[in-house]
Formats: sequence, structure tokens, C-alpha cells
Amino acid sequence: MNLQSNPKVADNRRRAKKEKGNKSAIDQHVNVMDLNQELIIEQEEKKRYEGRLGKLEAKLSEASTREFEKKMDLFKEIQGLKEVIVEKNRSLFLLNKSKRIIEESILQMNQLEKKVFYAHRYLGKSLVEIADELNHDYGYIRTVSARADKKMK
Repeated sequence: MNLQSNPKVADNRRRAKKEKGNKSAIDQHVNVMDLNQELIIEQEEKKRYEGRLGKLEAKLSEASTREFEKKMDLFKEIQGLKEVIVEKNRSLFLLNKSKRIIEESILQMNQLEKKVFYAHRYLGKSLVEIADELNHDYGYIRTVSARADKKMK
């Protein structure tokens, strides 16, 4: 049986056309891959700020006592960098916490919920596409996705 003659696929396509303009359902989900990428970016930024902080502290220690204004400017910049690093640490903590919650929630899902969750969140596929690929009704896949989302909370 090809995909065109499969009644489930035809029904899923009709529903997809009907809901085509409804992007809010897709937009409200956080893509897990984005979370991992954001973690990497935040870690790299923190390293860069820490490197800059080390260079500024070295300049500050090398500056003579006669260069009071230069020392004050360096000190202000160092304080600003320290505040940014503290914020980066807070952001990294929250991102890691979110990632840990997602990983723990995935362990509670059954196989179909994992497949739907992975395809929807990691691969960014629509529920209609997932229903077509898994040869299930769109409504059933939507219910499975809702159960997976509920386990995430």
C-alpha cells in the first residue's frame, strides 16, 4: 500500500491543511537541540569572559600607582566582567537543570512517546509528519505527544 492510498495519510494531510496556519502549537515547544546549543554557547562565552578578566587583572597589577585613572577604569571593567560571569553561571545552572529534568522525564516515557517526543522536539517534525511516518492517526499521535509533554512538567 503506497502512502497516497493509505486512508490515515490522506486524513492526516487534510488535517495538516486545515491547521497549516496554526504555528503557535509548534512555537510553544522548546527544541531540545536548541537547549544543548545554548549550553555550549553560554559555556564558550563564559570562558571568553574569564580569559578577558584574567588579562585585565594582569594589566591592573602591572599599572603603576601614578596611573590612578587607568587603574579605576580597569577596576570598573573588571567588576562589570565579574557580574557578567556570575550571570553566566546562573544561566548555565538553569540550562543544566532544564536539561536534567528533560532527561529524567524521558526515562518515564514509553517507546512510542519517546519516538514522538524525539521526532517533534529534536528533529522539529510536525505531529502530522510523525503520524504519517509512524502510520498512526494524527489524533492519536497528538494524544501521545500531549502525554509526553505532561510527563515533561
